[in-house]
Amino acid sequence: MINSGGISGTIIDPRIVFQSALFSNASSLILFTITHLRTSIPLNADKQITKKIANTGKFLDIALLDHVIICNNN
Repeated sequence: MINSGGISGTIIDPRIVFQSALFSNASSLILFTITHLRTSIPLNADKQITKKIANTGKFLDIALLDHVIICNNN
């Protein structure tokens, strides 16, 4: 687990994400986000952080394979 957010959101810092990946000698990663929203449509903020993590990973040669968002929608 990298971060635990509040009621209205959270901040995901790519440096912390990749610190864990680098310490694990990872060549790729998959992000998992658990949200309490009742929609399965990714928010703009989800899309932005996915793009930011993917671009950072390209620089470090650590591929972002997927970003799975689990919502409260049965």
